[in-house]
Amino acid sequence: MKSSLCLSALLISVVATASHAQWTPVTYPESPEGFDQIEVLDADAHGLFAGSFRGLVYSTPDHGLTWDLVGTGLPIGEYSPSTAVKVVGDWMLLSRAVEPPFNYRSYFDGEAWGEWELLPYQDSHFDRIGEIGDALFAMQGGILHRTEDFGLTWEAVSLAETLTDFRVVGDAIVASTSIGGDGQLYRSSDLGETWESVPDLGSSFLLSGEDFQGESIVSVYHGAGVGALWSSPASSQVWEEVQSLPTTRSINGLVQFEGGFALGASGADGSGSSFWYSDDMVNWIDYTGDLPWFAKPFNELISHDGWFFKTGGTTTIYRAPHPDNPADVSSEGVLASSPALSMYPNPVRSNSVVRFQLEHDSAVRLSVHDASGRKVRSLVEGTLGSGEQSVEWNGNDDLGSRVAAGVYFLRLQTDSARSVQRAVVMD
Repeated sequence: MKSSLCLSALLISVVATASHAQWTPVTYPESPEGFDQIEVLDADAHGLFAGSFRGLVYSTPDHGLTWDLVGTGLPIGEYSPSTAVKVVGDWMLLSRAVEPPFNYRSYFDGEAWGEWELLPYQDSHFDRIGEIGDALFAMQGGILHRTEDFGLTWEAVSLAETLTDFRVVGDAIVASTSIGGDGQLYRSSDLGETWESVPDLGSSFLLSGEDFQGESIVSVYHGAGVGALWSSPASSQVWEEVQSLPTTRSINGLVQFEGGFALGASGADGSGSSFWYSDDMVNWIDYTGDLPWFAKPFNELISHDGWFFKTGGTTTIYRAPHPDNPADVSSEGVLASSPALSMYPNPVRSNSVVRFQLEHDSAVRLSVHDASGRKVRSLVEGTLGSGEQSVEWNGNDDLGSRVAAGVYFLRLQTDSARSVQRAVVMD
């Protein structure tokens, strides 16, 4: 990275507004047994992939307008949320939680992804899978493990301390021993063979990591919604806090893209912004645009084929074209007009309010479905005018009986679009 980054503590950030950012919701996939929800994302030269609530994997040929199942033979779970999807070379690894078996892989033969096969390790799921070249890394029981045969065998790396999280940052691994802020961060630049302790960054609560112009960038959490970014040349033990940030909020999403470096905050700041990009990490462009208020918190951030994709704040995935991408979102039909759908409070204990926005008068069908796709309650059936709409749901079915505790899906269908939102009902 340019030396100006390490001197950024002496600089004041400059923030400009880019009003042309167009954030639109990604379409939900449908499994053979009903609605599904995207849990995790991954992207490489093969495309953009999503691991789902039912433990399936989908790919999209059109940046989230439509989704196709990846591979064959993967059992559909009623509650098997995907925790990690990672593509490396012609192999894809999938990890799912709650319902065993947990870990699978599939091979791309040049034309299609093949049948999913079980990995030998099935003691637990992986919360995260990282890659450096053909080496994959995952945590098992608080110990970081490495595989170089695409998941068939795993070996513990030399760092013996119990870990809480890790990130692959360029060709290095950054690992944490605590989520409480009083632990230690370590970095390895040789696939986990040797480790160096990272100097005190004010917290060991690791949120995210990325490389940019030859430097490792990590995000740590200080508490009360506040965080910091630190940078270090890959071959140096010197870390500098990046002072020229556009926000004091903690940064959950970091990604390098063709136009520079982008970051997504854990929530909106006082100006209502939560997403920025820069080509020098000093001068920042506000790219929050028309992102709905409930979707402004960032969790995961992916860059692929000229688009940003984000999770966080809502179960709906949002996307926006890169600043230099001439794509006209309004020309892509259903995605541009997909009505934003939210519910609060969620989980549902008594009454919750469902809200959505209509761009024009439309026939509307809003219903509640259980995890199998069966409709349990019709909330709206008729024509509504443009603008913000709201309706209450008290957790009862169409017969007036309380539905069982569990996961449900709100489905909104209009003349030109649809949206799906997950709801959790509590006893």
